[in-house]
Amino acid sequence: MLLLLMQVFSGLRKKSLGLTMLIVFFLCLYAHSQENEDVIVKFNQRDSECRLVLEANEELINKAKVTVTDKKIFVDFLTSINLIYKKKIPLDMKVENGVLILTLEQKSEVRTLKLKDPARLVFDFKNVGVIEKVESAQEIKDQKDIKVDEKRQAEQRSIERKTVQIASKVFVIDPGHGGYEFGITDGMNIEKNIVLMLAREMETRLKNLGKKVYLIRRVDQYVSISDRIEYVNQKKPDIFLSIHLSSDNKIVMYVPRIEDVSSDNILNLYNVSKRQAKSIEKSKALVESLKKAFEEDYKVKVEKRGMPIPLLNSVSNTCAMIEFPSPKYFVYDEKARTGIINTIIKGISYFER
Repeated sequence: MLLLLMQVFSGLRKKSLGLTMLIVFFLCLYAHSQENEDVIVKFNQRDSECRLVLEANEELINKAKVTVTDKKIFVDFLTSINLIYKKKIPLDMKVENGVLILTLEQKSEVRTLKLKDPARLVFDFKNVGVIEKVESAQEIKDQKDIKVDEKRQAEQRSIERKTVQIASKVFVIDPGHGGYEFGITDGMNIEKNIVLMLAREMETRLKNLGKKVYLIRRVDQYVSISDRIEYVNQKKPDIFLSIHLSSDNKIVMYVPRIEDVSSDNILNLYNVSKRQAKSIEKSKALVESLKKAFEEDYKVKVEKRGMPIPLLNSVSNTCAMIEFPSPKYFVYDEKARTGIINTIIKGISYFER
């Protein structure tokens, strides 16, 4: 009797273990079935032709049920899904209880394909409404860009019309400082960079007027005073301009001032009396003309200073040095730089009268 009871108990234990394992198996299957399946969404278009691609694992694609009506496409994946967009698409698409619903703007013939490697559903259709929305947005952007460009061109034409003609043919422009000589700084605004931009843009403007233009430096590099002087005297320009920035909010014009050679060893070194002396009156007239032009255009008082600056005193040509306001007080954007160049040319035209 005892042996019989032991056999019955052992059988029940085995059945209980098997039942437990079976329950665990079905619970795992259920949990797996509740996980969202990833569906990758891709879209492209050409004119009014659209192609929507839904990419997922092969089992999910094979089981998916597709229903197409006049303006809707239903894709039932028979499980919860998670849409992954490669890029934003211009379609009305949503998911409800594992069913993807795509609403078209108008009635359209839809061609459906199931493809492999990778497994995917492909829908080809015409959807003019969607394309029109995309194109109209692009057209609006294009129209804005065109208007901005037309405005810029109109402003440039207006500037060129206002630009007076000048007779001087050869120019040397000196963007001050360079390399380890930064000049005036205000945060990220550095004199050596600002004056180089001004010089390059002035070069372009003068060349457009048919002039020959030389820049003492074209990049951010150090050039000694003696090398600058030598360069100017080699090129023999009609006009030499050195461009700098001031430490305060003012425009300052510097004109050469000839002093006794023997009183200054630096001036003696550059042999001043035999160079700028013959052009000093023209240099003074140029500075007066530039001063007049800037006072007219900017409605400010321009300072004029006569100083024995080696760079000016040691060149044999008509010359001037201009200091513009510190970037702390003046924004040197494209419009501002264009205005400065325009006024310089205006001043040169006054000088030539």
